[in-house]
Amino acid sequence: EVDTRHDTVGCIAVTDDLRIAAGASSGGRTGKPAGRIGDAAIGGAGAYADANCAVVCTGTGEIALRTAMAQRAAHECRRRNPGAAAHWAITTAAEQGGEMGVIVYDQLSGNVAVAHNTAYFAVLLRNGSDQPLLTPRTGDVLVRPAPGGSPVQSPARLAQPWV
Repeated sequence: EVDTRHDTVGCIAVTDDLRIAAGASSGGRTGKPAGRIGDAAIGGAGAYADANCAVVCTGTGEIALRTAMAQRAAHECRRRNPGAAAHWAITTAAEQGGEMGVIVYDQLSGNVAVAHNTAYFAVLLRNGSDQPLLTPRTGDVLVRPAPGGSPVQSPARLAQPWV
């Protein structure tokens, strides 16, 4: 039996003085061609952060590379909200025949959105004390306040995050 879970690890960190960073590390794709560089190693594909938002994503790396997935999701976060950005990412991946899991942090609202269209996507939010593991169902878009962040201004589960 083949384990179909991806082994990418992503992290978004917020410092005490509210600087943000994002990073990703990937074990790669089984049977990948020699010389293939995955999305985790390319800025804007698997991870992206600026002064306002941070994004990490994992899934079909070729789609993340072609679309600059993390950077474009950050742009969607600035234009709309983190829930809409997360929804955009998994919808874009699905439209291109792929899978994606994404975490979007919005510095301005203090909210974190998590979405995936993969079979498995584990997320842990932590602010110095352990928080429960958050495992959204496939296709859900969950928005939560970041640990220590401001209250969520939209429903926890967004049925239509574009509104």
